[in-house]
Amino acid sequence: MNKFIKIVIFIIIVLAIAIAGFFLYPDKTTDVPNDKETPIGEDIDTSDWQTYRNEEYGFEFKYPESSKLSSLDTIGNFIPFDNTIASNIHVFLTNTDKIIFSVYVKENVVLTPTWIAMQSDPLKPAILKPLPTPIVIANTPGYKILKGTTAVTTDFPEGTKYTSDQYFLQKTDGPIINLVISDDLAEQIITTFKFIN
Repeated sequence: MNKFIKIVIFIIIVLAIAIAGFFLYPDKTTDVPNDKETPIGEDIDTSDWQTYRNEEYGFEFKYPESSKLSSLDTIGNFIPFDNTIASNIHVFLTNTDKIIFSVYVKENVVLTPTWIAMQSDPLKPAILKPLPTPIVIANTPGYKILKGTTAVTTDFPEGTKYTSDQYFLQKTDGPIINLVISDDLAEQIITTFKFIN
């Protein structure tokens, strides 16, 4: 068989495989959401939920009747680990010690990716994998760290993992609001979060 016929047969075989692959394995890619505006949760009925309102720092959110509120100062086994925390509030499942949603307020700091990276090691920024994602919640820009993000620091060169999704928001000249999401119910709570001034 001459060289020309071999090339033609090869091209026909490659095309046949490509066409078969197109029909047997269609493209399953989906649209990637805009990284500057991450939708949170779905529309749900929160009309019978209670409202927590913090007048001092200007935010509120709703939480289900099946949960309760507390702060680190009033919870037996918790000790504040961060002296920049000016205020905090936590939503618990009733009759358990499981925190499902937390809000930490941090004053006198400016929200940047470098500041977020410093939360894992006060000596130098951690290397975060993946990097924080820009988001917008309650018309306020910020960043999201995904559960499972690895933070490589001087103390933990092998890396430590974030155990929950975290959102960091900051209005102009306001404190940093750190929302910590521990389960699916918390994803519903965050849909009700808003600034009140």
